[in-house]
Amino acid sequence: MGDRVRECRLAAEMSQEQLASAMNLDRTMIAKIETGVRRIDALELAKLSAILKVPLSYFLSPPPVVVSRRTELADNTVTDATRQSYRLEIALST
Repeated sequence: MGDRVRECRLAAEMSQEQLASAMNLDRTMIAKIETGVRRIDALELAKLSAILKVPLSYFLSPPPVVVSRRTELADNTVTDATRQSYRLEIALST
């Protein structure tokens, strides 16, 4: 789920700090969610879904077997093309 949260955040052009502020959490909590260290409860997941404008089911359904990109990207390498790719993947999955 952490990867999906990160992709949705990047697609929404939000930093971890901005998302944390919108959720009333510390930035480190968002980082831990994205890395899978921290679990997220149902209320937080619903709030996350609303903030990122992604259907709740997107976070709950398993990712597709076929991966559309070759490597994982770091925050500092995200481009408009990758953001559009994340948005497209979200749209196709939902």
